[in-house]
Amino acid sequence: MAPAAPGADALGACPRCGRSLPRGTHLISYRNGDWPTMFATCTACDEVVRPE
Repeated sequence: MAPAAPGADALGACPRCGRSLPRGTHLISYRNGDWPTMFATCTACDEVVRPE
């Protein structure tokens, strides 16, 4: 089964398994200089990841 592509309501895809990360999995966002950084929980991997 192929991973689902991120939809309009998604933060992005999990870098480990490729599954779409819905907005409800968002943990924290911050800026490091000019670059935004975001972390979310992948329910499939049960890991904190940085959406791609």
